[in-house]
This record gives sequence, C-alpha cells and structure tokens, in this order.
Amino acid sequence: MEKTLMSAIHTLEKEVADTQKRIDMMISNGSSSYDTQHLKVKIRRCRCQLNELKFQNANS
Repeated sequence: MEKTLMSAIHTLEKEVADTQKRIDMMISNGSSSYDTQHLKVKIRRCRCQLNELKFQNANS
C-alpha cells in the first residue's frame, strides 16, 4: 500500500509541476490571469489531495 501512496503522491506532484509550467507558458504568451484561473484551481485541488495523501502516508 505504501508504494501505491508514494506513486500517487509522485503523480500529483508531477501534475502540479506540469500545470504550473503551463500557466507560466500561457502568461509569457500574453494570456490574462483570468485565462489561467481554471488551472490555478486545478493546482489547488491537486495540492489538497497531496496533503491528504501525505498525511495518510505519515500515519501508515
């Protein structure tokens, strides 16, 4: 189970990093903050899930 948790944590961390790169790219190409808002929400959701998984991993 620990490997599954670690794999999920790694996947979410990669998703957060990739989404942040996408936001940075969009902003550098002239997109507004409004255009990237849905991606920022996605990052917040992923970080919340990450915190939950890290807590589960610490308690197991």
